[in-house]
Amino acid sequence: MPGHFGPPPTHKPGIIPLRPLNVGDLISGTFAAIFGNPRVYFGWSAVVSGVVTVGGLLVLVVVRMVSDSGLFDAEAWLAGGPDAISDAAWVGRWMLAGLVAYPVARDVMGVRSGWIESWRFMRGSIWRILGGTALLGLVTLVCFIPALVVIELGLDSAGVGTLVAVLIVTAVLVLGYSWLYIRMSLTVPAAAVEGLGPVAALARSVTLTRRSFGCYFAVVLLLNLITVVIELVLSQVVDAVTGLGGGVLGGVVAVVLAVLVAALVQPLIAVASALMHVDARIRKEGFDIELNQSLSGGGVPWAPR
Repeated sequence: MPGHFGPPPTHKPGIIPLRPLNVGDLISGTFAAIFGNPRVYFGWSAVVSGVVTVGGLLVLVVVRMVSDSGLFDAEAWLAGGPDAISDAAWVGRWMLAGLVAYPVARDVMGVRSGWIESWRFMRGSIWRILGGTALLGLVTLVCFIPALVVIELGLDSAGVGTLVAVLIVTAVLVLGYSWLYIRMSLTVPAAAVEGLGPVAALARSVTLTRRSFGCYFAVVLLLNLITVVIELVLSQVVDAVTGLGGGVLGGVVAVVLAVLVAALVQPLIAVASALMHVDARIRKEGFDIELNQSLSGGGVPWAPR
């Protein structure tokens, strides 16, 4: 329109516009990445789900060895398999956020990466990803296991005052975990693509998420709600199939289906975390300028300032 002046349109070479993102941008970018390159994202998710499954079942076996509770009862420990996988899924999401960080970065620039390219880039970061994941798990345990013990002890008490105190502690615990989760959420993506060690990556995440809690919390909350709905629907299928099979066969089928369910839902939070890492760098460092400058050469300027 002649005589009309306004801001120039934002450049959008890939799944997101290269500017500070809002909640809608991050969620739509997450789905655009996953459905635009499902082989890579669901493939990595299946790998992580398999690793987490083996780890979860091994822990279950060790627990039964220590407690001498039906170690050789195949039906008993297979029945606990889906629950073990569900409990370990949080670890899988952290790990997956690092493994998909490179494909997400390429999708941001409008370049689709395949399995081989993704692996070539990420294989040098595997130990940093595992280290970052382990550090997040350790921090979570140190911060919240004592509080959970207090809650458990309080629930054993019949006093009204104690129960009220438990409810207050639980509410504080939920709020505290939400805050801590968001502040730590960029640790593994930073370790993966910026070449940082676990402690440095955690510090980097805390710095990048400062003053962005509301936006990132809304994204994680909405995607978790979507994940819960999907899991509830698919869990009905798992329960139905398990009920038909019964015995050891039913337990095996339940474990396999639990792995598939985890592989389907894990990419949502993982890809969102990788996108939030890009967004945080755009907000704090003008990373969009570097991305625009690198488009002609096809590179990705990941080194932190």
